[in-house]
Amino acid sequence: MNQNRLICLLAFTLALQQACASSELEFPGDDASVTRDANGAADVSVPTDTPTDAITDSASEDPLEVGGTGECVRDQDCQDDQVCDTDTSTCETTTSSSCGDGTCDGAETCSTCLADCGCDPNQSCSAGSCVCDDACTPGQTRCAGPDEQSCSSDSNGCAVLEQPTACDSGTCTDGACCDAACGARECGADSCGGSCGTCSGSCDNGYCSRQLIVNWVRTDCDASCQDAFDPTDPYIQVTVGGQSYDKDKGERDRCDNTLTAQGWTVGGASRTFTYTQLRAVRVEVLDQDRLSNDDTCATWSRVDLTAPGTVEITSSDGLVTVSLTTQI
Repeated sequence: MNQNRLICLLAFTLALQQACASSELEFPGDDASVTRDANGAADVSVPTDTPTDAITDSASEDPLEVGGTGECVRDQDCQDDQVCDTDTSTCETTTSSSCGDGTCDGAETCSTCLADCGCDPNQSCSAGSCVCDDACTPGQTRCAGPDEQSCSSDSNGCAVLEQPTACDSGTCTDGACCDAACGARECGADSCGGSCGTCSGSCDNGYCSRQLIVNWVRTDCDASCQDAFDPTDPYIQVTVGGQSYDKDKGERDRCDNTLTAQGWTVGGASRTFTYTQLRAVRVEVLDQDRLSNDDTCATWSRVDLTAPGTVEITSSDGLVTVSLTTQI
């Protein structure tokens, strides 16, 4: 019984070997070989020098092209005007559709999206870049009316005008504060491009021409010019700039409370004198004497009548007083 089973088993094994020998089996690689052991079992061997790329996945034969428009894992995998959308792993082109998002990025410039890439104050957009609109030259000054205005640079290096500042004294002239050199001068240039004032008449070395008016003359009858034979007949004589003018000469008996030369404009209503001429005026009150030379009642040789206004001059004995007014 056992012998019959063994014979059956050998017959089955032999039939199986013949069937396998007649089958077309494919093995990876041309150098693969099949061997059988003493019992007929098959052993497949692959040479150790078989290239590993022979068994790689076909998907690895198509790596991601850098700079393409397909899948990506980072921005460098995309073209210059694209970014990688990590949510979808795809390259997306940056377009003006993102303008207005508050961020200046991608291909946006001040020319394509002023809302996101706007220029700072004192700048304007030119060919996609912000450039300075210089309003002045840094370090220089200019006049803003009577005030001075300086030019400086902002944080971007653009030239800007500062707020005008008032001059400590004087006014702004020719781009800078200037102290007017007028002093007591009444007319003429002030050295700052302006004027120290104007005159109704002429201007002489910074001073307006003046009129000289004798308001009145009072002479006491006891003045030293009184003589025994004739009452005092006073008149006034004024010498200005070498020219003499007199008033009330020939009038009789006008002493004590009788005033002479009232409201007299020296030289006439249209006559004026320069500031220099009025610095040394000679004033005399004389008594006309028909029989001899006129007697002197009082004399003031160098009276300064330059200042506008009224003055009174009195003789040393107090017997003669003259009131005079200088007006511009």
